[in-house]
Amino acid sequence: MKQNTYNKGRNKNFTPKSKKFKSQPLKEDFDKKETIEETLDQRLNNVIDKNKAISELIIGYIPYTIKFVAQLYKGVTNKPEKISAFEKAIVGIISIDGQTSLSNIGKILGLDIEHDIAEQKMIRNAIDSMIRYNLVTGDESAYFITEQGQEFASHGERMKSFSSDFELWYLNNNHSFAGLRDCIPSDDIQLINESDFLKEEESLTPLSFEEIKALSEIQASNMQSSKERFILQNADPQNHNFYKYELIVCFVQSIRTKQVRAIVYDDITQSVLPQLSQLIEDDGDLKQTLFSKMLQAASESEDLTIYNDLDLAKSDPLVKEDVANIITAEKKLIEQEDKQSIANEENKKTEEVNFNDLSERLHKRALYDTIAFESELHNIFQTDKPDEIWLSSPWVADGTFMRNRLPLIKNYLKQGGKVFISYSSPDEGLDSHKDKMVGNQSQKALETLETEYGRQFFHVELPAFHKKNVIEVKNGQCVLFTGSFNVLSFSVTPKNITHVRTEEMCLAHYQAAINQYHLSKKQFAEKYIEKALQEISKLPSGDVQNYKNEKIEYFRKDANLEELFIDYDNILEERRALAKSELLTKEIEALKNEIESKMSNGLSQKEVGFYRAKLFKLSSTCDGSIISDDIQNVIIHLQKLINSSTMKSKVNNASDSYNPKKKNDVGNTESYDRILSLTMSFYELEPTDSISIIKHLTALFYLSSYDNAIKANIGDKWKDKLIALLSSSELRKLFKYNILKDKQEGASRVFIAIDEKLYAFYNIRLGNKLVKQLLPDKIFLNKDDYHDPLKNIKELLFSL
Repeated sequence: MKQNTYNKGRNKNFTPKSKKFKSQPLKEDFDKKETIEETLDQRLNNVIDKNKAISELIIGYIPYTIKFVAQLYKGVTNKPEKISAFEKAIVGIISIDGQTSLSNIGKILGLDIEHDIAEQKMIRNAIDSMIRYNLVTGDESAYFITEQGQEFASHGERMKSFSSDFELWYLNNNHSFAGLRDCIPSDDIQLINESDFLKEEESLTPLSFEEIKALSEIQASNMQSSKERFILQNADPQNHNFYKYELIVCFVQSIRTKQVRAIVYDDITQSVLPQLSQLIEDDGDLKQTLFSKMLQAASESEDLTIYNDLDLAKSDPLVKEDVANIITAEKKLIEQEDKQSIANEENKKTEEVNFNDLSERLHKRALYDTIAFESELHNIFQTDKPDEIWLSSPWVADGTFMRNRLPLIKNYLKQGGKVFISYSSPDEGLDSHKDKMVGNQSQKALETLETEYGRQFFHVELPAFHKKNVIEVKNGQCVLFTGSFNVLSFSVTPKNITHVRTEEMCLAHYQAAINQYHLSKKQFAEKYIEKALQEISKLPSGDVQNYKNEKIEYFRKDANLEELFIDYDNILEERRALAKSELLTKEIEALKNEIESKMSNGLSQKEVGFYRAKLFKLSSTCDGSIISDDIQNVIIHLQKLINSSTMKSKVNNASDSYNPKKKNDVGNTESYDRILSLTMSFYELEPTDSISIIKHLTALFYLSSYDNAIKANIGDKWKDKLIALLSSSELRKLFKYNILKDKQEGASRVFIAIDEKLYAFYNIRLGNKLVKQLLPDKIFLNKDDYHDPLKNIKELLFSL
């Protein structure tokens, strides 16, 4: 049996008390950047990372509440005190033989105590003081040195008693641990009542006097200190209180030795507590209990799965697929650690960085646990300053995305970066318990970002997948972090072995990063082209002509994606032609109704000229468009109707008389023969400069449209002229061009820009040799930046 668990043992419901530590924004673009508050994962990783080896990975962490007793005592302590030189001399005399008389002391000191009352009184007062201090004992006949007197003789001090109140913190179940006050800041402890402190059937265990002295050595050295020779004589318990303090126990495992160790982290002080860490390490039962709770808390997520059987864990398809990635990443991580160790010992820099590999220049690790990678994500968004960031994950959960990802993404977008997010479509094998892969709040946030940052933010749903990928792109170079599933076996105690499948982030080879980047870009382009085509199909005819999609223009700039746009461009052109046809059909129908309404009275000569010109203009525009036979018949019908109409009689109205066109008028009434004659004269030109190129191109463009080449009896010979123009390296310097693959095998689409006009030619077979010559200098040509000659091709011919 296997059990789904929460990623890396993090408890979603755990919100530690923490001071508001915030990451500092970079000085550059300060007006655009917002301060992003560090997450618990990031704060914890920043501290733990400095207290573990490179080859140790974080398994997870669990909140840990430590409860303790604060006991107040009234104590009595003896402390050493200096005495006078005279008193010190008396003790020294007595200590020589262990005993002596008053008269002998006087003789040694050179005092006449038998005759000089003052000197006798001085010695007696000093000896009485020594007796009170318990340094000597006896009477005038014989004074003896006490044990304290011997101590005094050695150090030149006497012990003096004093009383004071003092407080000790201790664990009810471990009286020997004395380091609580060194670990825990007193300002942040929380008072609790006895019922919350004591477990069921547990009672408060008071400290013995020896335990009090031992704890006082650390916590109350003013009352008990072997070093300073402060000796606690008595400690009477007074009142006591119960307190708790919130901590985090983090578990790390070495990929070298597979050993698991506990590290206690304090989020308030953002520090590791070595004494408490060792306390848990020394208590196998406590360590196992906390570790088990961490895995139990982990049961809410899919990032980590518990197995009771190792063989079953290793047979997981996700694990089998990633074995090679994990082995390679672990070897690289150990190599990084060894290199760093050698560099530290020799106090020199590590090997030179390969500047072709962005991951080396940005100091990326070979392998990341989930928590460490959260911190790395912050570095990517806030420190590395990449041009693009690609995030791919099977699902987008509201909790993680809204709390951790969204602030980073918004801040990065404000600085001008591009973000691409992809997620998986639902899949029974991957997430049978999920209705959808994106949370409701996350979905709204993604759509809002897409609207607010139209040219910078992209998100798509891709066919079902189960791997996480993060791509960082900077100056054309890529770094790829890819999720790989690994089976870890944890042995906190010899009798407790746990097998876990978890996802770790591996740093990929830079060539693999480039390949994945191109693949991701292609997948996004396909999705956005598909979406654009859906939009085009629903647009009213009047809106199709001006349709522009900023999203897909980003992908169009990539030469590797040219083939994706062949169908898109053709469909868009067909849709525009159809829309144009629909609009023209409406105009022709309106013109038909207008003319027929006037036929009962006949048309004036002026009206005949007006309608002829208008009909000619409409029919010329319709050339090659998708016009039904019925509409073509309407045009013919209207031409006959106009030509056979009877003129209205107009008397003395010169304005109604027909005014014939001048010979040089290039209006729409010019005959087709004259247009064709002009076209063929330009067609036969041998271009030598920009003007002759424009004439020649315009003729070729006219012949390529509709069936004009057939009417001119030249077939596809105009294509040879176009190829000849492109083959001239000197002439190519006078215009811009781009070539793209066309639908037919071996055919190309050719775009030539000159004089603010863009000429497009399709199904041109250039040949491999010419294609190779053209490729280095081709550039992307945006249609919106140029005029379309097709819109006024006949007027253009006459103007030239």
